[in-house]
Amino acid sequence: IEGIFQIAPDGRLLTANQAFARILGYESAQELLHAHNIEGKSMYTDPGMSTRVATTLSESGVLRDCECEMIRKDGVRIWVSSNQRSVHAFDGSLLRLEGSIIDITERRQIEMELNSFFNSSEDLLCIMETNGRFKRLSPSWQTALGYGLEALAAERLLNFVHSDDLATTRRELQRI
Repeated sequence: IEGIFQIAPDGRLLTANQAFARILGYESAQELLHAHNIEGKSMYTDPGMSTRVATTLSESGVLRDCECEMIRKDGVRIWVSSNQRSVHAFDGSLLRLEGSIIDITERRQIEMELNSFFNSSEDLLCIMETNGRFKRLSPSWQTALGYGLEALAAERLLNFVHSDDLATTRRELQRI
């Protein structure tokens, strides 16, 4: 679901749809508006995030795919991806910021688990592009081969395959 919102130049939340409120753990948009505008509750875990977002929007007018951590009403931290834009009057003055968020908490957790698995495995793990170039290598490659990960990533997988195994490896790669 996509939460949609509008923010005044002074930081007050002007409007929010029901999806935005639900993502942040509120029963209604009105409850969220009250908590943010009257009680002064911050939505971001990082106190400087509002300032960084405002700076980016004032410089470019658009913020795309900004991943940040927010705090739900119940105190649970979630990750969202946000897109925002500034809306200006004819005279150039800022009227409001408009944006949307989607909850990416589950995706971030999966990425963290993958990173943990990838970085702790003693096996030679890799993610490879279809052209045979490495996209990602586990640290065990560096340990086993003695080269830095950047140098290894510049190579193709077939450069590490014994000549007796090249034909079989090529056949298997074509099946993928």
